[in-house]
Amino acid sequence: MHSDSLAGSVTSRPNWIIRYSTIIPLQLVIAVMDTVLGDSLIDRYNFRDIGGLKAKDGRSVITGRVFRSSDLCCPDENDKEYFRGLGIKRSFDFRSSTEQHARVSLWLELSDSECWCFEGESSSGNFLQTLVGEGGSSDIDSREAIMNAYRRIYVELKPCMQALFHSLALSETKHVYYCTFGKDRTGIVTAILLSALGVSDEDVFEEYLLSKRFYGVSVQIMKSVLSGRYDLEESRHIWQPMMVVERRFIEATFDCIRSEFGSVPNYVRVELGVDLFSLRKQLLF
Repeated sequence: MHSDSLAGSVTSRPNWIIRYSTIIPLQLVIAVMDTVLGDSLIDRYNFRDIGGLKAKDGRSVITGRVFRSSDLCCPDENDKEYFRGLGIKRSFDFRSSTEQHARVSLWLELSDSECWCFEGESSSGNFLQTLVGEGGSSDIDSREAIMNAYRRIYVELKPCMQALFHSLALSETKHVYYCTFGKDRTGIVTAILLSALGVSDEDVFEEYLLSKRFYGVSVQIMKSVLSGRYDLEESRHIWQPMMVVERRFIEATFDCIRSEFGSVPNYVRVELGVDLFSLRKQLLF
């Protein structure tokens, strides 16, 4: 598929050597990362391969093809070399234009050739600043606001998911997609993609909850984002709950989709216009 068939802006990058093509289960991928790199890439960057999970038809999601991530906060040279070695050809940035300008993602440098960027603003991208600026009153207020956001984020992400899912259905190219923390927008997209591939809700939700491991780093990133604009201690009751990952958040997204479309795969087929047969042919084995 050519880059001009993707909605959004695409940037050309140099090619790197492809070094990673092993098909192994998700948990083994994580274990290998832990062993080779010390602390896991999930812990530091919320980065992982979405492959290894079984679909209901008995096939499994292929590994080494699709990766999810944060926007990569200050990787060292060893980690950069590892990311380059994955041979990722296309990156999809789900952050708002404001986020992109405020914090340049290293995926623009590390992915091989094509970079798709969301254009415009979104309530999800500016959710934190809006909530803190309005002076939310409690931890409960913040969590309810997050629940409400999960009920609408997938609507705003429609052009992002259309571009990504069509690319995945038509190409064997290695992809990465990401947002700032790699847990909310990226988590929603991953959950919808895995469900469309036929992975059970239980496994989808377990994969989503792996982002809990990124909590410590995400708090530090949040502090850097807010520093100088808001009082970190006075607003802690607002922003700190936003760093948690709870099953009920992603369940809220699925409930909304199912209430309107009957099922998540039907949403992908009807609303996003993606050929499920092609998508599954590319990503299941």
